[in-house]
Amino acid sequence: MSKIIKLRKVPENNRPTRYSSENNYKVEILCRYFMVRFFFQKKVQNLYFKTKKNG
Repeated sequence: MSKIIKLRKVPENNRPTRYSSENNYKVEILCRYFMVRFFFQKKVQNLYFKTKKNG
């Protein structure tokens, strides 16, 4: 997961000026948040189905 985030990071001088660094920061956090949420949802679903099968 950290590899993906590293690849997406753009060097400061290549950034378009209309995007402030703060904005980019917010977008990064949102992307990470959704990635993590999606990941955990899958895990929880798998756990739920496992317990359902056993129970």
